[in-house]
Formats: sequence, structure tokens, C-alpha cells
Amino acid sequence: MSTPAIASAQSGDFKGTVAIDGFDRRLLDKLRPKCNLPGGYTPIGFSLYRGGTAGGAPPRWQVRVVCVDASIAGVLPVTVRAYADGEEEIPAFSFATDLTLEDVLEHAKRFNLFAFDRHMIGGKPVRIVEEVASVATDEEE
Repeated sequence: MSTPAIASAQSGDFKGTVAIDGFDRRLLDKLRPKCNLPGGYTPIGFSLYRGGTAGGAPPRWQVRVVCVDASIAGVLPVTVRAYADGEEEIPAFSFATDLTLEDVLEHAKRFNLFAFDRHMIGGKPVRIVEEVASVATDEEE
């Protein structure tokens, strides 16, 4: 059964966007040897999820590497892009790994995430009109 590659959680109380800079594909290239991908797959992205576990164990981050079939899309970024340009959607495979959140983000040049309360904004886009100096916390006062 295929599912769209869209972030979701049980209730989806906060939704948003994420952007990561990983210069020259270093991010995906560094994930390959760490997650023991089987041959024949080309990484095109990843998923991070933190969820509950059974038996009272504490929740942990789950990392999945998302790949295309290299025999169809190739292994080089240019061949994968050429394949993608001819498709309406990209069929992909998700591989669970033993990577930690730090394994993934240590290779990111920059990481930015926005998440907004869906109950408050009703799915409307948010526009930052001004960057304001940081607000003092109780610890800083």
C-alpha cells in the first residue's frame, strides 16, 4: 500500500515546513553507509519521526531513508532528476535505520523548521512581517 510522503502525526496539532541545507548532497551521501542500505537503491530524502513505543519504553527518534529504485532512476543526481522530470509522482521505498537524529543533522549546514498550531491558524499561510529581538525568559530575568 503506498502513502504520500507528507509529514503527519496522530492528530497533526502542529503543521509546517522544514528546510535543510546539505551542500552538494553531502547529507544523503553521508547517510548511505551509516544505514546499511541494500544495493540497488538511491537515497532521495529521509523522514524523522518521534513516536511512542510499546511496553512503557521511552519514545525515540526513528529515522527512515527514502530511496528510489536505482535500476529505474539511476544513481547520479542528474539521472534521478531526469527520471523525476518525466513522472507525475515518484515511487519510493522507505528503509528504517538505526541512525540517531544527530547522525542526520550533523551533516546539515543549516536547519530551519516552522510549525504552527492548526487549531489557531486553520491552515492559513503565515507571513513574518518583522523580526523582533528575542523575548526574555524567566531564566534570563
